[in-house]
Amino acid sequence: DSYRAGIELEAVIPLFNNKFILDANTTLSRNKIDNYTAYFDVYDNEDDYNWTRQIYKDYGTTNISFSPSVVSAIGATWQPTPDLYLNLTGKYVSKQYLDNTSDNEKSIDAYFVSNFSAGYTFKPSAVGTFNLQFFVNNLFNSKYIANGWASTDAFENGSTINWVGYYPQASRNYMAQLTLSFYKIIYI
Repeated sequence: DSYRAGIELEAVIPLFNNKFILDANTTLSRNKIDNYTAYFDVYDNEDDYNWTRQIYKDYGTTNISFSPSVVSAIGATWQPTPDLYLNLTGKYVSKQYLDNTSDNEKSIDAYFVSNFSAGYTFKPSAVGTFNLQFFVNNLFNSKYIANGWASTDAFENGSTINWVGYYPQASRNYMAQLTLSFYKIIYI
C-alpha cells in the first residue's frame, strides 16, 4: 500500500505595470509505502557471485523512491519593452531516495540550481517574426546530482553490498535559440 499526499502552492506578483514579475511555486508532499518488503538476491561469496537464493527484509513504512518531499522554484522576470525579457530562476529539490528502503546510503542530497535566460523578439518582417533567446543553465556552476540508481547484494555469510550510481548534472552551460514564426494568409 502506498500513498502520496500534499499541497501545491503557486503565486505570481506583477509589479511596475507588469514590467517586473515575481513568480514562485512549491510542492510539499508526503510520499510513503506502508509495510514495505524488499527482496535481495543472495550469492555464495563476493569472489564467485554464484546465486544461491533470495531473501526478504520488512522495512515497515518507507519513502517512495525518487519522490522528494519539497520541490520549489522562484523566478524574477524583467520585461522593459514588449520585445525584450530577462529571467532568473532558481529550483530547490529536497533529498530523495534511490530505492524504496529509505536507506541514507542510497539517496540523493537536496540541491538548488539557478538558470538565466534572455530573449528578444524582432519586429515582423516579410519573412516572419524572429525570436532570439539565450540561456545560461546552472548559472552558479553548482555541483549536484538529480538522478541515480541503487541495488543491494547479500551473501551467505550475512554481509551485504550496496551498489549506488549517480548521474551528475552538467556544469554551467550555454544555449542559444533562434525561432522563426511565419504564416501565410490564403484567401478563398
